[in-house]
Amino acid sequence: MHLLNPLSSCEFDRLPEDFPRVLDLMNLRVLELGHEYVLRCSNIRDNRGGAGVPFPDKVAFMCLGNGNDVAMLRIESGKLAMFKSEEKRWFLQDLPSPSPYDDVILFKGEFYAVDCAGRTVVVGLDLGVTLIVQSNFSGHKKKLVESVGELLMVYIYFSLNAGIAMEMTLRFNVYKLDREEKVWNGVKDLGDRVLFLGDECAFSASAADLGASKGNCIFHTGYVEEAGNSSLGICVYDMDSGLFGPTEDYAGYSELFWPPPDWIASRTSAPQVRNQLEAPAM
Repeated sequence: MHLLNPLSSCEFDRLPEDFPRVLDLMNLRVLELGHEYVLRCSNIRDNRGGAGVPFPDKVAFMCLGNGNDVAMLRIESGKLAMFKSEEKRWFLQDLPSPSPYDDVILFKGEFYAVDCAGRTVVVGLDLGVTLIVQSNFSGHKKKLVESVGELLMVYIYFSLNAGIAMEMTLRFNVYKLDREEKVWNGVKDLGDRVLFLGDECAFSASAADLGASKGNCIFHTGYVEEAGNSSLGICVYDMDSGLFGPTEDYAGYSELFWPPPDWIASRTSAPQVRNQLEAPAM
């Protein structure tokens, strides 16, 4: 069993000794937050002997017709690449793009892609592109995410502050697509919504459904200092205050990830689980 960071897919390697080996989902209320699709290189094994190492590119997935056929859109070296199961091959976009593509998403049955400048297009199954927004958000990272039937773009801005030690500042600007007006409109308040921006997927959730203290926040991976060491962890950007930091610094958020609730961490459940695993097969 491998427990993964929900945003970076990195494996947690420091679980409690009494962490149970069985989680009974019949005892839980399951809330579906999103889907993640990852391409893996079949001829390279990962360090656990798995099915291969993942490609770093973002992938969007679409079912075609009766669901037996599928199409996938990915970004390959800044260009768009399309795979259709009927043809069993990848097609790379031939025409040059004004700037490299940053992210792709399936939204309301269509593939959308955004490049480094914020230029947004709808991508057809023939890899033809239809310009939706001609924007100018120069540089830095952009993520597409669906939230309550709206398409959002999160513009992640990095800046280095010179001083005794170089310090990096992250700022997140959120925009909502107005397709009729062909423009990205700025969003200052997400209301009850919380955005999760992962390496392979991005999704939105209600703060009330999650049991979080408030909405209008963005979860993103970032480097966290612990005992003098810096490691990649989950951080929170509060759109109300403009502050970005580890979940532990924000009361009401850290409980979403750690420590685990009693039904996971309970010491009394460990012997029962062990007995179930050691029982002979009938």
